[in-house]
Amino acid sequence: KHLAAITGTNGKSTTCVLAGRMLEESGKRVSVGGNLGGSLLAELDRPDPQRRYVVEISSFQAERLEQGGSRPRIVSVTNLSPDHLDWHGNESRYFAAKQRLLEPSKEVDAVAILPTGAPFGTGFSCPHRKVIRCGDEGESRQEDGVLSVSSPDGEKISIPYHPSLALEGPAGSMNALHAATIATHLGATVEGISHAIETFPGLPHRYQDLGEIDGVRFIDDSKATSPESASAALARSDAPVHWLCGGKPKGSDLVALADFARERNLHAYCFGAVQQQLYEALIQGGLGDDRLQRHPDLETAFAAALKCARTGEVVLLSPGFASFDQYSCFEERGDHFQQLVEGWNKSRAPSCAGDGGHR
Repeated sequence: KHLAAITGTNGKSTTCVLAGRMLEESGKRVSVGGNLGGSLLAELDRPDPQRRYVVEISSFQAERLEQGGSRPRIVSVTNLSPDHLDWHGNESRYFAAKQRLLEPSKEVDAVAILPTGAPFGTGFSCPHRKVIRCGDEGESRQEDGVLSVSSPDGEKISIPYHPSLALEGPAGSMNALHAATIATHLGATVEGISHAIETFPGLPHRYQDLGEIDGVRFIDDSKATSPESASAALARSDAPVHWLCGGKPKGSDLVALADFARERNLHAYCFGAVQQQLYEALIQGGLGDDRLQRHPDLETAFAAALKCARTGEVVLLSPGFASFDQYSCFEERGDHFQQLVEGWNKSRAPSCAGDGGHR
């Protein structure tokens, strides 16, 4: 009854933790789990009827759900774009895995909280659940200074929206909108939701602001493992960006990423197994050769970015690809980046002589 499952391509963990904080701020007992370093399986075997459970579900987990088995009363899909195609084989199988969660629930008041975009737009049918869409023209949407959220009885609830730094930008507001809709259906209060949004510190490696050193800002977005999530990170900065990008390819289409990068004020430092493929895609997309470098690994790409970064600019790790070519997980990659930043902060010996890479 009090279980919500969250899936999607991007924003799952942030939405999951934020919804949990909203419930906590509302005085509810809550357990949060999934791809967050813990498991709720033992608790869910014998759930506490007074506790709320918010669980993140990956496409791998969703694909393995038992046919005809029980499904959570509340299911939220944050967004959907092609990902993990190296595992699922094609877009159809990836999308189908996510939709396994939307199969009928034993609860009579089952809810599907979906994005307004494809493939979950108005033409998408979910006959066994009440559908609430989040976004422009959705039942839950952002308006001037508030989140207008659809409640369990269909009424609109206005929640003051003053986001913390971690929730700024379009991706942050969509995560907040999904989380607020989930939390509302689990009994959160307006005050609890609003306070959680204002004070949310963000999660490690998800556009994590590491601060400024000599006027250059460093941001760790190692969790960005798809071209779409990297594009979202690039869109958040108006300052010139030194973009550290690369890793292990997952079969993603790079055309949209290349088109997006061309329009941004950035220099790209491609590294890892995908460096040549990404370099060629960015060139074909119109990003000039003078704004591109290739490097074997993150450390050499970071060193090259340091040589050219200036006061008021940003060094952003937002790879857009998996970490498994050189790391065991995105956390290890992000930790390495943070160690590089800390090491440079201690040495303070930047230079702009040479580019250190291969054009």
